[in-house]
Amino acid sequence: MEWIEASGETIEEAIAAALEEAQLSEEEAEIEVLSKPLVGRLFGAKAKVRVRPKEGLPPEATAPAAARLTREFLEGLVDVFGLRAKVDATAEEGTVVATIDGDGLGILIGHHGATLHAIEEVTRTVVARRLRSKARIVVDVAGYREKRRRELEEFARNLAEKAVRENKQITLKPMSAADRKIVHDAVKTVEGVRTYSEGEEPRRSVVIVPA
Repeated sequence: MEWIEASGETIEEAIAAALEEAQLSEEEAEIEVLSKPLVGRLFGAKAKVRVRPKEGLPPEATAPAAARLTREFLEGLVDVFGLRAKVDATAEEGTVVATIDGDGLGILIGHHGATLHAIEEVTRTVVARRLRSKARIVVDVAGYREKRRRELEEFARNLAEKAVRENKQITLKPMSAADRKIVHDAVKTVEGVRTYSEGEEPRRSVVIVPA
């Protein structure tokens, strides 16, 4: 996170204001006093400080700040695309869950979610750099991820049943790590079959094999 500045009648008041804006505790922040309050003059000056997260903080500690930065970044992205959409981001157990809702948002999803995955990765990189710490971020657009999950689960179960019925191995097309996990979990619900992954990223695939 870039430095956040705040002022107050006292140094303590300025620090409290800066920490509140950064959504950090005093133990989690680097604090620099830029100027002390000047009193006894006609035009007295307030105290001014700046804060930022300590380097290497765990995601749990920076999640509230990460949520704010994620929302700001995605709102800027939506503006750049000239779209009308509502952006929300919340911190849930150390993970930032961000949603973009509105009409005509297909451009932010792309083929099989390729653009959405790229947006999520860029958001994660930008926020992590500003926080000086890794950030766990999940971005969804118009409920795409939930719809994609349901479709993949049904697709995986159908293929698993086919593998059992025809007693043959089935290799799926390469997919992202997130999609592979959905497939692995769905196939576990079908008896008589197992899965494993093969290949190198980004061409890694799930293989369904009769047990």
